[in-house]
Amino acid sequence: MNKLPITMKHEGIHKAKTINIKVADIDTRMIPIVQWLNAYESVMTVGCCEGDKKENLPQVSFICCDSLILSYILRDIYEFNDAQPTYKEKGFIFRKGTIDVGISYMPTILNPIVYSVNFMTTDVLDNFIRWRRL
Repeated sequence: MNKLPITMKHEGIHKAKTINIKVADIDTRMIPIVQWLNAYESVMTVGCCEGDKKENLPQVSFICCDSLILSYILRDIYEFNDAQPTYKEKGFIFRKGTIDVGISYMPTILNPIVYSVNFMTTDVLDNFIRWRRL
């Protein structure tokens, strides 16, 4: 897993200062994932939930305006999935404990595509956080 620089410094002719723009309440288990995604300048998370033991799975939704950064995020997810154990059922090979990425349309001016990272279980969420060293 390659570590890439995920922020860029403002190097213009004007004096610049870093400020916090938004603060949000986040489910405790989701904090490392939200921080990881929002560390990229071109990413903005728009929702998340750590799920529960019954019906709701852990997920985070985000907008990304840079296809290269999106490829870094997807690469990390796909590498995690590839590292998961496999099992065979009815002649098909499946992977246990993986992450699914979905795409949906959100009619906004900024960017209409919202990506959703869906973890199969809270254990998968915890495993990804450890694997990614978040």
